[in-house]
Amino acid sequence: AASYLLFGYKTVIPSALQRNDLISKVDTLVLISKSVAQLVFLLHSDNFYFYLLSTLFFTVVRNFVISWMVEQRFPQYVCRGSISEVQFADLRRRVGGLALAKVRTVSRNSLDNICITAFISLTMTAIYDNYVVIHTAVI
Repeated sequence: AASYLLFGYKTVIPSALQRNDLISKVDTLVLISKSVAQLVFLLHSDNFYFYLLSTLFFTVVRNFVISWMVEQRFPQYVCRGSISEVQFADLRRRVGGLALAKVRTVSRNSLDNICITAFISLTMTAIYDNYVVIHTAVI
């Protein structure tokens, strides 16, 4: 949710202007930084929570960097004005639908882990997850 709540909307501006290269550069730098930080956390600490919190931290960093970059490169795009109550209600309904779809997608993609854990064991779930991570990385 942090990616949506903290300046996530500003990533639309470079996409709309067909400048996804800017977002790709930021994503690459943030991904490399996150990977190095996670590696350091895992090698020098037994605390897995630092590893997990680094994902949240670097998501926030990504959004702040993209927000700053958009403000620097595209200062002409500034949010001004207001919308009517009808438009606001329609927007709230649509955003609620998008949020529900995101929750549904995440829960559907996690259903296999829940079933494996419930019927076999947590160890088998970890093995399966490791296989999926390696398989996805190769693809």
